[in-house]
Amino acid sequence: MTARRIPPEARERLGKLVPRLASSFEHERTATVAAIERVLQSEGLDWHDLTAAIQQPGTSPPPPSYGNDAFLSANALTSLIERIEIGSHGRLNDRSLNFLRNMHGHARRYDPVRLSPKQAKWLHDLARQRGVAA
Repeated sequence: MTARRIPPEARERLGKLVPRLASSFEHERTATVAAIERVLQSEGLDWHDLTAAIQQPGTSPPPPSYGNDAFLSANALTSLIERIEIGSHGRLNDRSLNFLRNMHGHARRYDPVRLSPKQAKWLHDLARQRGVAA
């Protein structure tokens, strides 16, 4: 069977759904599988088409657009977090520490890491306050 091409709008929807398969909640993973199947079926596709698209070199879609969100490579984000922590000399409040730990967790799981405008501003402000180039 020849794999059918996945249209860009379906690729974008699938790109938002597939990461949810990594959820630690079984019911969320199950619901995500059903959502992926609905997207595929709405385009006349199946799991074989999705698998073929993943296996084809050079066909990875760019990260989906989220308006004003920023994307940082996992390495760049990890480096920035480490420089902020070093520049803080142990003087980060609990909220900022938890935020940095959460962002570091994202950097271990995703590449690139999507940052909302609020997250990007918070990272930039923490870096600026500690004299770290963002």
